[in-house]
Amino acid sequence: MSRLSGFQRAILLLLLVLTVAALSPWHPAGPFDPRTYARLAHMHLAYPLSSILWEPLTAPGNAIVGAPDFRLAFAVTAFWLGVAAAIWAWRRGGVWWRRGLRTTGWALFAPWCLIAYMLFISHIHFPGWMLSSDDPNAVIADLHSHTLGSHDGLVRAPFNLSWHLARGFNVVAVTEHDDSRGSFYAQQIAAQQFPQLGVIPGVEVGDEYGGFLVGLGLKPGVPVPNFWTDRQEYSRRFVAAVHDQHHGAVISLAWRLNVEAVHDLAAAGVDGFEIANNGHPDVPKAVRAAILDVAHKDHLVLVASSDWHGWGGAIRTWTVFHIPGASAMTPQQRADAVIATLRNHDVAAVTPVVAGRLGPPSIPRLIFAPLVETARYGAELSFPRLLGWWVWGGLLIAAAAALERRGLRPTRVLFTTWLGIIGVGLLWRGAQIYFIKPQGDVVLSDVTQQLGGMAVYVAAPLIVVAIALAINGWRRRRSEPTTG
Repeated sequence: MSRLSGFQRAILLLLLVLTVAALSPWHPAGPFDPRTYARLAHMHLAYPLSSILWEPLTAPGNAIVGAPDFRLAFAVTAFWLGVAAAIWAWRRGGVWWRRGLRTTGWALFAPWCLIAYMLFISHIHFPGWMLSSDDPNAVIADLHSHTLGSHDGLVRAPFNLSWHLARGFNVVAVTEHDDSRGSFYAQQIAAQQFPQLGVIPGVEVGDEYGGFLVGLGLKPGVPVPNFWTDRQEYSRRFVAAVHDQHHGAVISLAWRLNVEAVHDLAAAGVDGFEIANNGHPDVPKAVRAAILDVAHKDHLVLVASSDWHGWGGAIRTWTVFHIPGASAMTPQQRADAVIATLRNHDVAAVTPVVAGRLGPPSIPRLIFAPLVETARYGAELSFPRLLGWWVWGGLLIAAAAALERRGLRPTRVLFTTWLGIIGVGLLWRGAQIYFIKPQGDVVLSDVTQQLGGMAVYVAAPLIVVAIALAINGWRRRRSEPTTG
């Protein structure tokens, strides 16, 4: 090991740490029932084998996204990354003013790189968790997702459906914001292109408590009350319309609610609550306790939904319905059975499922998020994913040796390459989103262009720095005296 360079030793140490974590008895992914966080023995999580091709590239994103609250984990990781970059830059010495400028620049650029990387991970759909059940009559559903029919959606309806199908879902609800036309369009697309997937048309609306309601099982041509024109007792009117006119069901998000609102929504007649939301895990403990309480007292269902808008390939939430005879049903019959189960409040037939824990983290876990979440990520690695790490690690060690023989610094070359890959990939995806066209009856929002433009703006500095580093390295190489 003494003959290895510092870069090579760092790679080897990382491989050993991940291996020890993967072989440990800690299994933090679960799957778990988020009502109690008891492990579900009859259900199983798996990653597709294709993940080994991308494992080192997606690993930091998986470590952050798998945290109890990915937003807080990202913020803390960005802070520590900036501190580490500043210390490294300061220790390089030099004239005080130049040293200060270099330290400030790296303290800002390092978090910027993390922002760009997380946008890259969220805009490009890498492999993610898949859930399976030993019960042949289990229906795996996602009761909350979006397409371009929502103002903040990033994907067309066919992509939403193919994404859910590839991840093992039997039923998906497309619940566009305020306007359900995109939901019915998705149902039509499913009948034509994805006949093996049941689609529930729905809508997501605001409520007078600052939260959101999801109406499921809507019928075309039958309106629902407009939140923006009359907010007084809106939840009761919305629930009544979905129940009586659409014969559907209503689920309330937990996000943005307080304890009083939870009790008021239960009294308004909602059929259940999202006990876990992949996009909004930041539910206060008091609100979670209130939801568990009213669900028990009023016999309400609790579900775990993705709230997927097209951001990334990560998935940590599922709702499993145990429906007798489901294996012999058509996809549309399964979708109808899901709505009937929700309307009947058949709590015993509904199991929310999560990978890992969602919600506010403990203070120590938050402060040391980069270390804790890296260890958690390592403990989640299956043998194929760990093997992928060793293959890529071996390639990096070999590449470092080859670069050093040519007088090049591996860290500089690989960092430049990393900047180029992230920058170009994000630029490409951002341009795709910016120039995306509407489909069917969908009216495209300006937000979509803004999101695409943001990706382009974030990518541009990375590409500029990568080009500058490459040119600088080439010039240094040209200026070195030749031997022989």
